[in-house]
Amino acid sequence: TEQPTAGADPHTNARIVDIQLKPDSRKALADFTRDRVGKRIQLRSNGILLSSVTVMSPLEGDSFRITAGEHGFGGKSAEEIAQGIMKEGGLTVDDGNK
Repeated sequence: TEQPTAGADPHTNARIVDIQLKPDSRKALADFTRDRVGKRIQLRSNGILLSSVTVMSPLEGDSFRITAGEHGFGGKSAEEIAQGIMKEGGLTVDDGNK
């Protein structure tokens, strides 16, 4: 599974979760986002919408950051989200076209 770390942005104090991707997850996310540049995707943890973003370029790095919106992470703390992501299937990415 991915390795998440909860924290706060030092500039804005917004709650964040940094995700360190394993190689197989890195490839899957790069492939998924490469086909969706210019389109919106949603990041979820156990059904909770964490972020809805427009893909500006493929996510090909080994890590990325999710920043909580003005209402946080659906009422859960960054620490709770990080714990949920560590569980199998705890982080999903979709394009809303289920």
